[in-house]
Amino acid sequence: MSLVRGLEVGGTYEYLDRDVDVAREPADVIHRVGALVEAFPLPMSEINLIWRRYFARPGQPEDGQQELIAFLHLFL
Repeated sequence: MSLVRGLEVGGTYEYLDRDVDVAREPADVIHRVGALVEAFPLPMSEINLIWRRYFARPGQPEDGQQELIAFLHLFL
């Protein structure tokens, strides 16, 4: 969604299943939500900021982990 010219925001939801053979939700399923901000501050440039949070069953090492990812794209 574009907030103003040159600034966009978005959201994500991801379902990760490491064992697709199990019909019911296995213990190693991970849900991940995220938010994205894209800015185009100057011509031929782009900045992406991505935040993600993992939701897993208690005891899994991924449960509660968070990521912050930043990209700077320069187009020539």
